[in-house]
Amino acid sequence: MTTGKRKGFSGLAEVHGVLVVAPLAAIPLATLLRDHLVEIVKANVVRDKRAQIGQKLLKHVMSPQFRNPIEEVVRLSSELQEMITDEAKAHYRIWERRWNSYQRIRWDSSQIAANVQTVLEGKEARSITHPKHQPLELPAPSLRKLSAKVRS
Repeated sequence: MTTGKRKGFSGLAEVHGVLVVAPLAAIPLATLLRDHLVEIVKANVVRDKRAQIGQKLLKHVMSPQFRNPIEEVVRLSSELQEMITDEAKAHYRIWERRWNSYQRIRWDSSQIAANVQTVLEGKEARSITHPKHQPLELPAPSLRKLSAKVRS
């Protein structure tokens, strides 16, 4: 498995007889190979025949009929990771806007109440100024950590 980004690598390659796979394709590939090996063992295939089947399987795995769908898995998974990261950022921006509005409502309400009390005491009402809002108390999303969680 590799997270490398070399030119021409789109999720699955063979390097010196070794399959190299992107993390996003590792589980689908491992599942397929495991299931195939289990079937071979269940069928009581002799050792020599297993080697032949293994070579045919490797040839199939590197064929366009197998490779194209695996590369599509990598591409779609990568897009989904980007989407969830963007979605988390958007949610945070909305929550921050909402938080600031609640802060403003709380401040304005308290200032209105204070001015009503001031007027009732026979004094001149003060102009309402807006202080800086308290920052949003939710932890900011760590997008690196989010991406790592999505990958795992």
